[in-house]
Amino acid sequence: MLSAEVIQTMGRKDVSANADLTMERTKEVLKAAKRKQKDEIDALTGLKRVSINRVYATGVITAKVAVAIGQVLNLNPLYLTGDVDEQGVCTDDILISFLTTKGYAKVAQGLAVQKPRGDAENKTDAPGVSKEQGNDSPKTGTKAMFSSDFSNSPELAKAADELSLEDAHHLLTSLYIKARAGGDAVQLLDFIKRSLMM
Repeated sequence: MLSAEVIQTMGRKDVSANADLTMERTKEVLKAAKRKQKDEIDALTGLKRVSINRVYATGVITAKVAVAIGQVLNLNPLYLTGDVDEQGVCTDDILISFLTTKGYAKVAQGLAVQKPRGDAENKTDAPGVSKEQGNDSPKTGTKAMFSSDFSNSPELAKAADELSLEDAHHLLTSLYIKARAGGDAVQLLDFIKRSLMM
């Protein structure tokens, strides 16, 4: 999670994807928040409560406010900005994804560096992926599912080679968000993680 010092260095640009959803969702979560939680949000952002309450009057939300509310109330900041429809929870990986997609890559890199690394072989961040699914058996593993896609399609391999680093980063970020919601993206993300760790 981010400290107050880091949060307070974030700029004042609007990061909302949908002002109406931002107004509605921020009002909903702040009305349900306890006084102590609201005080904690104020302390993290360094803003007065009136500035934070203005979010649900205007639909304009800054990264610092979204991150602070997300951390204190344990919900996905992308939910507040209208990028995703499920509240979810606030984890370091979600914060990294949020910060990267909203233009705060340097802050996200700092969070990624300080994030403790667990046992990479046994850890799976995406929901719905068991350790058994992650094992790459020749017939049923994710490696078998996706490795043939590149070898059988020269067009796909060429497109992957021409992909810029920034585009690849955006694709992985969106894939991570989709994996958090479940579905086929979970297996693909797990395969990519394992491939990168080899």
